[in-house]
Amino acid sequence: MKGCTPAAQSDLTLPEMGEVQYLVDIDSIAFEWKSFANSPEVAGYNIYRKTLAEQNYTLIDSLNSRFTTHYVDSPLTPSTTYLYRFAAKNASGAAGVATQPLQITTQNFAPPTHVQAVGNYPRKVKILWRPHKDLRTQGYIIQRAEGKDFVEVARITNRLQVEYLDTNLKDSTEYFYRVFAYIASDIHSTPSPVVSARTKPIPTMPQGVFASFDLPKKITIRWQKSPQNDIASYEVSRTILGGISSEVLANVPATQTSYTDTSEIDGVRYGYYVVAIDKDGLRSERQKSAIEGSTLAAPAAPTIQSIGTEKGSVILRWVGDSRSVQYTINKQQSSFFGKKERYISIPYTYFYDHEVAPGEQYLYNVIAIDKFGLQSSPSETVSITLEGR
Repeated sequence: MKGCTPAAQSDLTLPEMGEVQYLVDIDSIAFEWKSFANSPEVAGYNIYRKTLAEQNYTLIDSLNSRFTTHYVDSPLTPSTTYLYRFAAKNASGAAGVATQPLQITTQNFAPPTHVQAVGNYPRKVKILWRPHKDLRTQGYIIQRAEGKDFVEVARITNRLQVEYLDTNLKDSTEYFYRVFAYIASDIHSTPSPVVSARTKPIPTMPQGVFASFDLPKKITIRWQKSPQNDIASYEVSRTILGGISSEVLANVPATQTSYTDTSEIDGVRYGYYVVAIDKDGLRSERQKSAIEGSTLAAPAAPTIQSIGTEKGSVILRWVGDSRSVQYTINKQQSSFFGKKERYISIPYTYFYDHEVAPGEQYLYNVIAIDKFGLQSSPSETVSITLEGR
């Protein structure tokens, strides 16, 4: 379109157009004027337009027939004020006296109504509104606030579709939305009021997590039952203390608040985490530090106090720790082909060995055993040589 003022390229001999009638819509304005069918000096009409913010009028169209009496300006912006002037033109394109400015405001394209955001859904928010009353509505644009700006997240292509589910959101986060309606010429309504909703929070972290230290060949992990009624399960994972990775051991039902990890190694130490998982698959945070537990350590090795002889027998005495309930004695003759013997289930902290021979050397060590059957390491080995005959 060419920029100009109505007075440019004038022909003041042309008749004035008089009053111009109009009808207003949200994105267009229709005009009607008196026919110049009986004025052969009129070759057509020039139509000029500007907004309130613009200084000069712009020639938006030039009609080339004096028999034309109607014109529609479209597409326009809703709720916007425009100024128009009209002038007849001659065959060379010179315009006559333009009409007085005609100030017209397009109709408001009302926003969708009853917009609401529904939250507490897992990583999603549902937006609802009512069908737009304007039957020309082609659909809706949903915008979500990101920082200071709103950005389009969805475009609905049916006037009667009045729901949108925004997914892949962050947990326990408030989101803000507004909705526009649009028509075929992609003219948007004014925005709806901003609505907001918060996504479902993750479950609370399990409390009271404890791992045992005093069970043989196993570690039991316990925790308090979650106060939330939609917890579906608990995930128990294990890590090597000081390590950076962990492995999942089990996913136990919400009715269960303990798990037993087994190991054949006495006194082995591990770290444990417990995570609550709700019915929607949302996971709680885990403990900042692994909860340490261990299998029961073996009893301490006995300490030999003395070894001697009495009336041809060997007398061995030792001290065991408080957990020791019985002992095993390992005996070996020192000769190259000397036999090995084991005496088990000794309930005392001394041992009389009558099965010895003069002139022989014997070696002994002692193993402690607790009530669970856990065995200590052997004590130091002590030796004695019997006098010959």
